[in-house]
Amino acid sequence: SFLIMEPPSSTVIDDLETELAQIPEQPNLDEIQIDPLPLEPPQTMDVPAPEEPTVASVAVPDAAVDAAPKSPVDMPAMDNLAEMLAGINPSGMAAKEAGGTLNSRGAGVKAAMVGHQGGTKQTEQAVAAGLEWLIRHQSPDGHWSIHDMPCKGGRCSGAGAAKHDMAGTAFGLLPFLAAGYTHQTGPYQKQVGAGLAWMIAHQDQQTGSLAKDAGNNMYVHGLSSIVLAEAYALTHDNRVGKAAQDAIYFIENAQTPSHGGWRYVPKSETGDTSVVGWQVMALKSAQMGGLKVKPQTLEGAKKFLKSVSSGQKGGLFGYASPGPTPTMTAVGLLCQQYMGALRGDEGIREGVELIKNNPPSLNYRNAYYWYYATQVMHNMQGAEWDRWNREMRTVWVETQEREKGKCEHGSWDPAKPTRDLGHSDAGGRVMITSIGLLTLEVYYRYLPLYKIMGGEAEVASTSK
Repeated sequence: SFLIMEPPSSTVIDDLETELAQIPEQPNLDEIQIDPLPLEPPQTMDVPAPEEPTVASVAVPDAAVDAAPKSPVDMPAMDNLAEMLAGINPSGMAAKEAGGTLNSRGAGVKAAMVGHQGGTKQTEQAVAAGLEWLIRHQSPDGHWSIHDMPCKGGRCSGAGAAKHDMAGTAFGLLPFLAAGYTHQTGPYQKQVGAGLAWMIAHQDQQTGSLAKDAGNNMYVHGLSSIVLAEAYALTHDNRVGKAAQDAIYFIENAQTPSHGGWRYVPKSETGDTSVVGWQVMALKSAQMGGLKVKPQTLEGAKKFLKSVSSGQKGGLFGYASPGPTPTMTAVGLLCQQYMGALRGDEGIREGVELIKNNPPSLNYRNAYYWYYATQVMHNMQGAEWDRWNREMRTVWVETQEREKGKCEHGSWDPAKPTRDLGHSDAGGRVMITSIGLLTLEVYYRYLPLYKIMGGEAEVASTSK
């Protein structure tokens, strides 16, 4: 059973240090070839924001694809890495069964991807410390709380205002799954299993909602659905799979057909890009794991995103209207990337220019923006990813709580050194720590999208 809680074994830190030792000191410049990602992943299972200043349109370079030389962190140069990615993941199933993009979390592959995608020993040490903080703040029954952190040996500041334990548990679990740690593999099996069991036990068995205790809040449901979809993709545990599929059905049923979006509650008269982003990521995670997703649901999401887009090429996005912001542009771009937009699409290039002009900075600390923008830039690769990554990892590593012995060690303070502007009041220390970890796990959480799609991703689309 995955209901039993036990503390981490005494070998956890040794295991993590062994993993850190495998990270190459100096990435080199060669590339590897990765099998293309199927356009339609197999569907094998048969089971029932804060206000930002409006930005002006940005100029797009004439060249469809940045011709800058490849950076030292462009891609791994291991001769056998392509073979490893093609056939290994944490649960041992074939790559194509898992949708391809999750294979970088597997043993042996992850350590290689860290160094060659731009991670460092410092980023992985930050991840290890953050995971330990989450373990220390997990409740005995397996859930995490945003507003009432069960500190052990101290008292952490930064409790969030949101009283949604399902969201807290989703934020607690996602960084473990991103590292390839499930209830079947890794040093935290009992803790991850207890969290998953808590989520499934609190799912509405009639509707599939994971937010029945939060007024069916779609933020909460979408975020939690990503957890179940990723957990199923990594393990193919049918207990998790049924819950994940039911959660996907709920997302599909909650969509408003007239505009194609989602907002705070199901069937809202209006949609917003922030909520849409969580639902699209849940749907794509489900597809990667082989769960059923209706194509018309994703087509509806495309329709909504078009309704809030602007710019000369349609690559800038607003919250509930076309007035663009960097954060909503990052969310919209990531959704577009996962719904088929190519690397050279003029809209993608336009949005990326806006992100490049708004790099991570403590002068405008917004973890929510950094989280989405980092994934967008990671997919782009090349010199623009290298520049973004260097600034991103520096900000996160240098602002983590480092004083050993303190209850806060390994977490991030939502108010210091500057106040985070991206939902930190609601989500507090648990949310900020989770997002920080997920951002630093970008090197192996997903394979770079356009690398696994192959050369066609480099071609600019002319069918707008």
